[in-house]
Amino acid sequence: MKKMDNLSMFTGPMLMILSFVVVFSSLAEAELKVGPSEWLSHGRDNANTKYSPLDQINAGNFKDVEVAWRWKSISGEVVEKFPHIRIGQFKPTPIVADGMMYVITTVCQIVALDAGTGEVIWTRISHLEESS
Repeated sequence: MKKMDNLSMFTGPMLMILSFVVVFSSLAEAELKVGPSEWLSHGRDNANTKYSPLDQINAGNFKDVEVAWRWKSISGEVVEKFPHIRIGQFKPTPIVADGMMYVITTVCQIVALDAGTGEVIWTRISHLEESS
C-alpha cells in the first residue's frame, strides 16, 4: 500500500473546513441584511434570537399602545363553503419584509398585507382554487 503524502492527507479536511467558513460567512452576511423592522423567519434572524431592535415601545409608553389595525382570516368562511376542510392547529409566524406581511392561515390561505395599514394586497388558496 502506498503512503499518502502529507499534502493529500490534509486536503480533504482542509476543504471541509474551508467549506464551513464560506457557509457561515455567508450566513453572517445575510444576517446583517435583516432590517430592524423586518421579521424574516420564525426567530426573526439566523441566530433565532426572537429579538427586535425596534425601540418605539418601551416600559414608559407601553400602557398607551393601541391596536393599529386588525385583519380577519377567511378561515371560517372557507370551512362554511368547503365543509370537508377542517381548521387545524397550524399557527405559523408571519414574515415581514419590505413593508409587507406574509401570513399563512390554518386553511393554508396565503395572504400579503401592507404591514403598516393591514390592507390586503393579494390572497391565494391554491388547493381550493384548483379543486373548484
